[in-house]
Amino acid sequence: MKFFLAILLIVTIALLSVSARFFRFRRSRIVVALVSGGWLHVLVGVLIGPEVIGAVEEGALAKLTPLLVIGLGWIGMTIGLQARREVLRELPRSLFACAAVDVASSVVVFGLLSWLILGMWMPDAPVAARWPGAVLLTTASIGWLLETRSLRASSTPAAARLALCVRGSGALCAMAAVLGFGLLAHASSRGPDGALSFHWGDAVVMASVTALLAVMAGLIGRFALRLAGGDRSELLLVFLGLVALVAGSATSLGYSPMLASALAGAVMANLAGPALRRFERFILQAEYVVASLFSILAGMLLDVHIGLAGVGLAAALAGARLLVKAPVFAFSARRQWERGIPGPAPAPTLPESSPLFLAPIRQAPLAIALGVALVLSEASPMARKLLGVVVLTGVLTSAPMVIAAMRTGARTGRADDREPEPAQDASPGAESAPEGGADR
Repeated sequence: MKFFLAILLIVTIALLSVSARFFRFRRSRIVVALVSGGWLHVLVGVLIGPEVIGAVEEGALAKLTPLLVIGLGWIGMTIGLQARREVLRELPRSLFACAAVDVASSVVVFGLLSWLILGMWMPDAPVAARWPGAVLLTTASIGWLLETRSLRASSTPAAARLALCVRGSGALCAMAAVLGFGLLAHASSRGPDGALSFHWGDAVVMASVTALLAVMAGLIGRFALRLAGGDRSELLLVFLGLVALVAGSATSLGYSPMLASALAGAVMANLAGPALRRFERFILQAEYVVASLFSILAGMLLDVHIGLAGVGLAAALAGARLLVKAPVFAFSARRQWERGIPGPAPAPTLPESSPLFLAPIRQAPLAIALGVALVLSEASPMARKLLGVVVLTGVLTSAPMVIAAMRTGARTGRADDREPEPAQDASPGAESAPEGGADR
């Protein structure tokens, strides 16, 4: 009974957070900056979880696994559905270049930093035991939060192009993060004796099986969408059935449900045709609710007792984002933007200065989903601590951006605050929208 009431409370909080009354508050830049990362929902999960109130006890967390698998599948499917050939072809090449630079710099800087600090945190652990955590922290560092309205100082064409660059290249980074985590995190797994060791051959086989499963599910989804037509109830049934099939099967195989669902979504995106457009609109309407639910569940899972080592790791990652992300993005965006615009006319330029250049400092909400995926695949106390590190890093990187949003709002007034930022900006899966409007 207590567990049922806790689930009811979670659903109620999620629905209230997306109500029309709540969205009135989101017209403020400050509120947008506070809620867009999903950290407030994570805090709610921590409060009602076993660490504080105890509405859901420690032993009952295992019952949340089906909900978490569905949530990961939903996020992965949303990301995969954006990988349409026509959309990717229309994106300026500069966005791909910015994304590639961010992925490369994140792997080098954050991968090395994570590996060194995890070595000090787990001095006696073998290399295979540190591997999943290092992969999580590295892939979680790729990309950034896509919300741009709180940092937009003007509505000029140059500012719109910079917002497009932030959202487009960040969305491509999210795809790379899901792919990298899904392929690499499971290379280290537990053997019959319970010890972690590398099984690269098994990982390749499982990745191949997962890809075949995703292709089959995508083909089934294409056929089912045509049968469903525009009926909303049938669309919901098709989507939940596909997510349950792909994510559940991948989880049973010991592989990434998010990657499998993303691959299935990519297959559907390039095969389903007009029926998919109706399907996407239906999913986006429910995306923020699902993101809120998932963030609350993630807060219940994480371990807040991360110690000084965990706090130091989060502070180091946040400091590295502050020092590395914004300068690397500004350099690559300015250098590559002109090269990415086809045509004989001179390429438009980006603003000389803008708070939007600071947007990559903020950690992406997708990092929460990656942390939950590690907890599901490696149900160990260390995995839950690493999820806590990821969440703390996100909070630390969002705090200075709230101040930047306040200063931006003070300079520009509230004339452009009449429309709220689209709801998907707060969703982990929203990282997948490369076609997000440049005027946001």
